[in-house]
Amino acid sequence: AAAEWSRERRMALVTASKGNRLNGFGRSERGLQWLEAEETLFLVEERALSLTIDGAAANFQAALREILDSPEALWRYTAFVHFNQLGWICRRPREGPIVARSGHLAVDFEVFDAASFKRRAATDGTLAPHMCIAVTGYIQDPPALSQLSALSRACRAPLSIAVVGGSDVSVMSFTSSEAHMCELLEEGPRWWPRSLNAAFGRASNRLTAGRLAAIAAAAAIAVVGMSMLWRDRASLRRMTTRAPSVSPATDRMVSSF
Repeated sequence: AAAEWSRERRMALVTASKGNRLNGFGRSERGLQWLEAEETLFLVEERALSLTIDGAAANFQAALREILDSPEALWRYTAFVHFNQLGWICRRPREGPIVARSGHLAVDFEVFDAASFKRRAATDGTLAPHMCIAVTGYIQDPPALSQLSALSRACRAPLSIAVVGGSDVSVMSFTSSEAHMCELLEEGPRWWPRSLNAAFGRASNRLTAGRLAAIAAAAAIAVVGMSMLWRDRASLRRMTTRAPSVSPATDRMVSSF
């Protein structure tokens, strides 16, 4: 296959395709097939795509310098390679990145089962992804719990966070029920009066001021304890693996940032 890099769109236009190597990659627009930046670089590294930049043939090192123009782009590519090497179909969200209510975290990829993947169904939204991936760097501050909760609710599938450090990718899963718990934990004591009223109803109005103060103190201690347990559980659930196909050239790019 062959493609021409477009600096304006930050994508590659497929100019020739042979066989089925590009199945699962790119998206069609008005009869033309376009490849995302990480798809282009991955196929060049796999020697499945001949890329031209400004009309000249580009090897992998030239493509690397052109396409990976920021640390965030490098993190996305490392995560993309990781999931592809595990046999998944990894694609950009259908309507672009889903941005949470605050912070830098967003859904970068939707991951599909290769056995049941159909590009047209994935493009028009009728095929649901297996999971959604938000990519972040190890050097970045961890996201707030409320941000994770908002992002999880915006996803079409369970959310996972891919934390990239050098060539290593750590993946943490995040379910919708855990997202709701995170939001409650971050809100802290503010949600306890509402919960108490819902649980006790009118009976809570008959409690003495002293008993209410004791309940509030116990609730605050419970919130702190649950928050600590949550953070410990999240760290224990982290699964760290090394992306096997990251090349020495990509490793050198990592150190340059």
